[in-house]
Amino acid sequence: MAATTGRREHGGGMATRFTAAFGALLLAALATFASPLAGAGELLAGNPHPSAGFGDRDVDLPYTGVETPADGPFSGHLSGATGLLGNMLETYATDPLLRPVSTLRSLGFLIKNTLADLATQALISMVHLPEITKLPIPPLARGPGMDLEEWERELDAITNSAPLSGSLEFLIDGDEYFPALVDSIEQASQSIHIRTYIFDNDDFAIQIADLLRRRSSEVDVKVSMDGIGTLTAELTHSNSMPAAFDPPASIAEYLRSGSTVNVRTLTNPWFSGDHTKVTIVDREVAFLGGMNIGREYRYDWHDLMVRLEGAVVEELARESDGAWAKSGMLGDLAALFQNFDERKASRKANEYPIRVLHTRAQDSQIYEAQLAAIRRAQRYIYIENPYFSDDAILFELIAARRRGVDVRFVIAERGDMELMDMSNAQAINEMLANGIRVYMYPDMTHVKATIVDDWLMVGSANLDKLSLRVNNEINVATSHPQAVHELKRRLFHVDFEKSVELTRPLRADLRYQLAETLADIFM
Repeated sequence: MAATTGRREHGGGMATRFTAAFGALLLAALATFASPLAGAGELLAGNPHPSAGFGDRDVDLPYTGVETPADGPFSGHLSGATGLLGNMLETYATDPLLRPVSTLRSLGFLIKNTLADLATQALISMVHLPEITKLPIPPLARGPGMDLEEWERELDAITNSAPLSGSLEFLIDGDEYFPALVDSIEQASQSIHIRTYIFDNDDFAIQIADLLRRRSSEVDVKVSMDGIGTLTAELTHSNSMPAAFDPPASIAEYLRSGSTVNVRTLTNPWFSGDHTKVTIVDREVAFLGGMNIGREYRYDWHDLMVRLEGAVVEELARESDGAWAKSGMLGDLAALFQNFDERKASRKANEYPIRVLHTRAQDSQIYEAQLAAIRRAQRYIYIENPYFSDDAILFELIAARRRGVDVRFVIAERGDMELMDMSNAQAINEMLANGIRVYMYPDMTHVKATIVDDWLMVGSANLDKLSLRVNNEINVATSHPQAVHELKRRLFHVDFEKSVELTRPLRADLRYQLAETLADIFM
């Protein structure tokens, strides 16, 4: 596998990485930050590129070396460890005061969903799966797919909302995404709002930070980043990062230094994280998907973002406004004072219905939509996702194949966390045993994409407990024929060809079963 040395997203060699990062703090901190970290798993892999850049554009934005309060020998680890402790104190001391409703609601739904999921897993493993696997695996069905109009009506009920007009463009890998992002930031005339799980402090992320600092003198720039995601990312770096580069201890402080960038680092109550990756520019253009801001997303990993225009952008902007307001000093009270822009966007000729779906503490729209779509599937299901530990989705995929649906799953040959690799192996073997075609992508794929009978959904959500039940996540979906055709042609067909289709089960022993159980409960 290419580009797997150095820092890894999901923890990759968790004991080694954590010990190197904060040693004695591990035992005290693990229970608090391990789940949100593992849930999204966003840490860097090594990469062969000697320097950072914006792709086709040769943008000269050198790291200026602005000193942050913690610069100096060993300051990165000390500042990072201090930041983690500060995040925990704020999460469990300040948050209950500023956000009492949100904090209690998160805890209540975490307990409720955990108990419900454990019951579902037991029922599937002891009753439903043994029953369905008694049936022979049928040939592939050749009839029509599901009724998309009926399906969209069901989605209206799941999301309690209608789709909005807009258009989307798929941006595959850092070569396509980051030049487009930089162009939009450069051209912004009013505002830039970045909401991300990780804003790294590596050499490439610093170039983006410098651009934002410069633009903050001309437009309103806001950056919100997940506390655990970003703080842990700051502690270790890619082996391939230029030796002369000295990263700032805190990307948040670096962004603030000498600029008017408004930065908020979000807390992580009850193992939750803000795993969304959404950038809004002038409330006219949005970027959404799986890429954080860092060197690995620019160079190393296979990933997907979408560029959106139209009324759907205003919906994403409102969601970001709400999250931003709630993260401030008013906490839960901020919702009482929000003044949303009520502009009505006209539908353009090239626009079509696009739906926004969420995972929030009280609302698992992405999970419900994924399950319901698989249950409705009549012809084909294509999924690409790096982390797969959800038993209910696995069962529904098996049930779909048992009724003749062509089910294909693309997953990384080797991910960034051994525990999740072992859990993935259990799911892979179960899929293979039930006639599902599994493709091992040769490099790290961080793509989160699904197509079911000409309906697509893409975004930030993995197929694990945290993304489907706990974290904040945002996906978008559409059944527009051209968009579906483009995703099949540019992503799935290419990745099927690039990957190795498995014909035999992977090695798995009792350790793998234990890993699957742990992933089911915690990740």
